[in-house]
Amino acid sequence: MTIYEFVSSSIALIASIISIVALVRTRKNTHRLIELEEVHARLSERQLQKMDEQEQQTLKANITVSLERTGSQNRFVVENSGPSTASKIYFSLGQDNQHNPLVSGDYDKKSPYPALNQNESYFLLASIPMDVTQMVYDIDVRWLNEDGTQTKRKYAVSR
Repeated sequence: MTIYEFVSSSIALIASIISIVALVRTRKNTHRLIELEEVHARLSERQLQKMDEQEQQTLKANITVSLERTGSQNRFVVENSGPSTASKIYFSLGQDNQHNPLVSGDYDKKSPYPALNQNESYFLLASIPMDVTQMVYDIDVRWLNEDGTQTKRKYAVSR
């Protein structure tokens, strides 16, 4: 074997070794890229789910209840602080209440309340005599959201 053949063979061997190293590295990088793509796909799926949940929340109302005193008059204030309209709003006292403060004529006219848009409210008159010691009233409220779902909430309202 001449020196030229030896040099040619050595160069060919070094080139083969370099090619094998490059293939191994490429394979490792390909596996890493596949793993990253899988992570990215899972992350994208979670983001889509979160966006769907946020979109669903825009179709739901958020009804809150409070008991306010204005002058000598008490009243339950029902307010929609959510982004959509609530309809068929039912207001009722929980079973654990010792005293029913609702004024029957006013309650009969306003229950169920037809609809509350965003940031609207209505009130129900409350009559609380001085001899009543109950400080907290359990309130149940339910309503229909714009997406057709019904929501129920319980509140403990203090005077």
